Amino acid sequence: MCGLAEVVLILLSLTGAHKTQAATVQLEQNGAVGAGNQIVVQVTLTTDTAAINAVEGSIQVPDGVRIDGLDTAGSAFPLWVEYPELIVADSKITFSGGVPRGITQDTNALLFTIRAHADVPGSYPFVVEYADAYRSDGKGTKEETRLDGVSVAVDESDGFNKIAKGTETTALVVDVGQDETLFGGRTFISFYGGDAGSGVAYYEVREGWWRATERAERYYVLKDQKQSSAVRVTAVSTDGTKTTVVLPSAHPNLLPIVALILVLLVLVALVIARRRAVRSKKI
Repeated sequence: MCGLAEVVLILLSLTGAHKTQAATVQLEQNGAVGAGNQIVVQVTLTTDTAAINAVEGSIQVPDGVRIDGLDTAGSAFPLWVEYPELIVADSKITFSGGVPRGITQDTNALLFTIRAHADVPGSYPFVVEYADAYRSDGKGTKEETRLDGVSVAVDESDGFNKIAKGTETTALVVDVGQDETLFGGRTFISFYGGDAGSGVAYYEVREGWWRATERAERYYVLKDQKQSSAVRVTAVSTDGTKTTVVLPSAHPNLLPIVALILVLLVLVALVIARRRAVRSKKI
């Protein structure tokens, strides 16, 4: 016969009275939509008792649903090893991203948004096939991860949320980050958004006035680790539209400015001295 302690332990395990650390990757969608109208599904991460700084996973797209776009506007994750992408052959959306400082415990954060539509009424289940979350502990410890999909109801109503095609604009957001587990601990900037309506083709980064402009993806490791120069980040849309954000220098280096002022003063003094010399010769 089991003792009292053994019985208590069994009951606790069955009722879930003891709390274990876990994160939840879930899909959220509000209400039914009409056939042909836009389905908006948000992929979110909810942390429990541990901060999370990386998540990867796969979402199964139901038959009969067409994906119109995947976007990370407003995402809490600025770094994407694998940007949310639709694998057409498998009808799956795969993703792998992270955030330097981590998503703190007891937080619900947006990862990315799925925009889709279905032409035929019915119930369409979006399933999170798998998702792995990793703690922000400097070791990449894998966290227990719960999965929560969503079933979208599509009816015959004439809704007002018709499919939006390239009309949404998003602000360009630039953040400075530093993490001992990334880029050898060097300071970097991460950025997202800047879509002027047609989609972002690429980003450009320029440090100060003297360095050349470079193309970048979702992040850029600063060459000037002292952050003595302003950094210009430009999002170039597919139609050529440019959106620029200037990140001010954290520790301005005044030496070049002082040197330039001194050079200008010397030049002015030389010009004045030469004019006086010319005048004295005429006299």
